Amino acid sequence: MILAPTHASITAAKDLLADGEVVVFPTETVYGLGANALRESAVRKIYALKARPATNPVIVHVADMLSLFELIASGARKELSLHLSKLEQFWPGPLTVVVPRAETVPDIVTAGKPSVGLRIPNHPVALELLKMCKFPLAAPSANRSNYISPTQAEHVEKQFKDKNLLILDGGTCEVGVESTVISLLTPTAPEILRPGGISAEQLSEALGVQVPVKPNAAKSNAAQVSPGLMPLHYAPGTKTTFLRDIDVSTLGDKRVGLVAFSRQRGALYPLNEVRVLSATGDLNEVAHGLFAALYELDQLGLDMILVDTCEERGLGMAIMNRLKRAVTA
Repeated sequence: MILAPTHASITAAKDLLADGEVVVFPTETVYGLGANALRESAVRKIYALKARPATNPVIVHVADMLSLFELIASGARKELSLHLSKLEQFWPGPLTVVVPRAETVPDIVTAGKPSVGLRIPNHPVALELLKMCKFPLAAPSANRSNYISPTQAEHVEKQFKDKNLLILDGGTCEVGVESTVISLLTPTAPEILRPGGISAEQLSEALGVQVPVKPNAAKSNAAQVSPGLMPLHYAPGTKTTFLRDIDVSTLGDKRVGLVAFSRQRGALYPLNEVRVLSATGDLNEVAHGLFAALYELDQLGLDMILVDTCEERGLGMAIMNRLKRAVTA
């Protein structure tokens, strides 16, 4: 059930969340499947809806810095205060910090790890809902586990059409890829666990140290310290391949879709279905439209989806991180 984000509908969502139910709300990155993060039974409903493995933790969303500090282990707050003050410029925004967790955070949220991922989302509907709730919201992307993350309310409704979820419609998500996740578990050596809307260059400048991107070495059967580390994730049901790895002339009569990053690239390959994400190849526009284009092509019964590539720098690192997990062959 998709509702416009009126005061009445946000209040209804708050009441459901207070009763331990799950609702869907928009953020600037993707839509989230939200529940009271401090209520284990509520968070378990998220895992059941997504068919998400218990080894994959969820990010907790809060309304402000005070609420964020309350979810950090008391013994770590003083040590982390300087780092967090330097990162505060990115909030509200697409940045998640992994920090030692407070005792109030249930194991189900963190896959049993002693750490938790926290962020302040930059969307007026999300922030109003969080302020109304007065408790944090665990909110992974509102999709079936490993499928394409939703950037429109309709994407969520189609995936969960049999669940009658309350979905607050905040329009198309502005950023379009999930948040950057930075680990502060070793404060003197922060590292990026998942690239996202805030780049490694921005974080390095803010913290005054080089912040590396940790190579992904996650194993699907092991508990993760952060979401977004599984080897297969964000994947369409249709076979998906990088354009650079295919000789298009060999495709014959196959029905093929293409996600092109620029108008010029799209014009080079007159395939059955072409989605151009940016006239000029602007990566902000590419990220904004990426998941929606993949979702749309996946509904068309194609034999294959081909996706463009870009240099892995800045936002391009986040885009390629998602696509490497979406590619199935």
